[in-house]
Amino acid sequence: MAKEERQRVGEKEVLLTPPKPPQARAPQPKTERERELEMEEEKLRDQQEALEHDPRKAYADALKLVGLTAETASEIIDDIVFNPDGYTEPFVIRGKNREIHGAWRTRRARDGDRLLTELAKSMSPREREVMTARLNLADSIMSYGDKTFDHATDDDHKANVEWISSLNAPVFSMLSQMLSLFDQKVLVACQKGAVENFSEPRGD
Repeated sequence: MAKEERQRVGEKEVLLTPPKPPQARAPQPKTERERELEMEEEKLRDQQEALEHDPRKAYADALKLVGLTAETASEIIDDIVFNPDGYTEPFVIRGKNREIHGAWRTRRARDGDRLLTELAKSMSPREREVMTARLNLADSIMSYGDKTFDHATDDDHKANVEWISSLNAPVFSMLSQMLSLFDQKVLVACQKGAVENFSEPRGD
């Protein structure tokens, strides 16, 4: 309890009352969004722990999320490691009465280097997004209808970028979304857990 003090003001003695200590505010109830964020963070922590303690199970769960079987994932890895062209996958765009067939390929390290060189230039976030999509399409597309694409030289890359840039905007957007799904499957197939799953010696 605070001590009372007195102070003389002129001929009168005045009682000085010390200030009351601030009262602690009652905790406010959490909003529904705050509770949802806490649950999401807890779920992410659980997933990370599962990945660290049981990478094979976490890998199997990740494959299910993108619709891949372990057999298909192993085929993707085999092609990436042993096929000079990497992993390739066909795609199709269907209209009412017509359809166009094409194919993707996994990109090379040099393709990533070229992308980083371009993104190092000064540009807005939106320009960076479009540039990334354009170069990834140019470096991933193997065929589109009757047209085939080479990827051996820088001149091939430039020609592919020019062709991608000539597409109608909706077609560009559609192909970007399809390539994103292809990239996601490859990324999941090769993520942590793949090594543990496929690196054991096989029986003769």
